[in-house]
Amino acid sequence: MIESNQDGVVDENNDGEGSEEITLKKGEYSKLNETIGSLKRELKDLKKVNETPKNQEEKKSDDVVMKKLYDMSLKMAGITTDDDVEFLEKWKRDNGYENADVESVLGKKGFQTEFADFRTAKQNAISTDVKGGEKGGGSGDKDADYWLSRATKNSEGKLMFPEDLPNDYKLRAAIVDKMIASTESTAQFYNQ
Repeated sequence: MIESNQDGVVDENNDGEGSEEITLKKGEYSKLNETIGSLKRELKDLKKVNETPKNQEEKKSDDVVMKKLYDMSLKMAGITTDDDVEFLEKWKRDNGYENADVESVLGKKGFQTEFADFRTAKQNAISTDVKGGEKGGGSGDKDADYWLSRATKNSEGKLMFPEDLPNDYKLRAAIVDKMIASTESTAQFYNQ
């Protein structure tokens, strides 16, 4: 046991094996205590630094594994596009299943019917090529084949296009390309 007195004298007892007395000045004693305190703080900080990366690495690897499992379960359920994932997350928020796992949400009949309706609407929009803010009518009026089919021949056999043909340079160039391609491939015999 180490004891000190007002003069800075330190008594150290070694369980009856003998005692040794060390004399220090007050300044030296206080400097020694400061050094010991700072060494203890550094040791504590180093222990904390050594423990923190392990926990962060474990947490990071757990997050990566969980993300991979989540992605795999979505893929197995057929939810592969960003729109599908966004629909799933929105449905979970709207119906109070924020913390539910994917399997439990996929098992809900309400989700299944709404998801089927969502996919049907998405496929219909793709097949009719309707884009937001544009008039309906599909993509026919922007297709060279559409305008070639509407063209008529005059008395000389030349193509005459309708008056409502758009003034779009790219469309007109595509029409000309199609006309050239169709005239080149109209051979009467197989060996011409």
